[in-house]
Amino acid sequence: MNIQAYHFKTAQPIHNVPFHHNALLYVVKGEKHVFTPTEKTVIKAGELLIVMKGQCLNFTNQLDQHDYFAWQINFDGDLPENIQTLLQQSKRIKPTPSLVLSAPQKQLLCSV
Repeated sequence: MNIQAYHFKTAQPIHNVPFHHNALLYVVKGEKHVFTPTEKTVIKAGELLIVMKGQCLNFTNQLDQHDYFAWQINFDGDLPENIQTLLQQSKRIKPTPSLVLSAPQKQLLCSV
């Protein structure tokens, strides 16, 4: 497992980003707009984007009033069991281009 922080002061359009690991992207400030040929999914501050290994995404990191900040946690194997449980309980799951999970922040801070 490794953790990366992304902090930008300008909008970042990024294309064809390959994911080589299962990943959780937690948006802290701003929004992540994920594009497919047929739809746009908006991941707002306080939401997780779950990306499965092998996906390739197009997205834009949109600022709030000042900046964009997100954490990305990459997993070498399967997602932790507690994250899989949250997925099953979530009311907002989108099957494409990946999964979006909205949950109270206290639930997202559980140990992995």
